[in-house]
Amino acid sequence: LENIAYEEDSGDSYHASRANDYKGPTIYSKKSVIIKQPKSSDVRQNRCPLPISIISRDNPFNTYVIPFTGIQLLNDVEHINIEQTVELDDLTSVIESENHFIIKGDHGQILYNGLENSHPLQRIFCGTGRKFLFRLFDGSKQEAIFFTRRLACSTPPFGCYLQKLQVFVPPCEYIGCVQQLWTPMVTTFSIRNCNNSEIFRVEGPIRCSWKRFKEAEFYIFKDKSLRPLTTIIHQWEEGLMNYKLTIDFPPRLCCNYKALFIACGILLVGNLINNTHKYT
Repeated sequence: LENIAYEEDSGDSYHASRANDYKGPTIYSKKSVIIKQPKSSDVRQNRCPLPISIISRDNPFNTYVIPFTGIQLLNDVEHINIEQTVELDDLTSVIESENHFIIKGDHGQILYNGLENSHPLQRIFCGTGRKFLFRLFDGSKQEAIFFTRRLACSTPPFGCYLQKLQVFVPPCEYIGCVQQLWTPMVTTFSIRNCNNSEIFRVEGPIRCSWKRFKEAEFYIFKDKSLRPLTTIIHQWEEGLMNYKLTIDFPPRLCCNYKALFIACGILLVGNLINNTHKYT
C-alpha cells in the first residue's frame, strides 16, 4: 500500500500527495481553510517586549521603531556614555572584582547594564590582558549584546599577540570585532565587520608602558581618510565624581556598527582606567 497524505480544503474534494516523494508545500487549486497559523522559528519571538523611551517623542527628527532585540535600542541614539558602577565590596576586597558598567543614551536614559565575567586568577596576574566575557543587558533584563576578549597583551612594543574583542548578538550572531594593531607609539585599534574588513580605525594618544592615562581623546577615521570622523573621549565628570567615556556616533550609522563602537569603548576603558578607581 502506498503511503498517502491528505489535505482537506473548503469543498468536498481532496488533494493527495505522496508522503515519500513530497518535497515542498502543498499547492491548493481551490480556496482552503487555514486552521493553524505558521509560526516563525526566530528567537525574537521568545523575547519579552522592550521598554521604549518617550523622552523625546515630540522630536520630529526621531524615527521610532519598535525594537525586537536589544541592539535595536541604538536606532535613534547619537552618542552614549559609559560609566562604571562601584560596589562597597569592590572597595574592601583584596582581589580585584569584575567590572560593572552602565551605558546611557542621549538624554541620560539607561540603555544597557554591562557585566564582565572573568577568572579571579587572571584578574590578579594578567590585569588588563585577561580573558573575559562581557554581556550587555537591556531594560527587560535580557541579553542584548555580548563581547569576548582573548587572553592577550595590551602593550604593543612588548607583544605581537595583541588584544581582540569579538562582538556577538544573541543567540550567537557574529557582527564584527575590535582588534589592536601593532604600532610603536600611537595606540591604534581596527574596527572590522563580520567579513573581517576594516571599516573604521581608532587612534589615540602616545602610549607609554609605565603610564595610565586618566583623560584621553581618541579619533575615529574611516578607511584611509586623514580627517577624523568622530571622537571617543575619556574625561572626569564633576557631577558623577567619576570618569566616563563618551562615544559620538557618525551620522546614519547602523545598529551593528554602533555595537562595535560600544565594544571599542569597553576595550579602551580597560586600558585607560587607573588602579585607584579599579578600572583595570
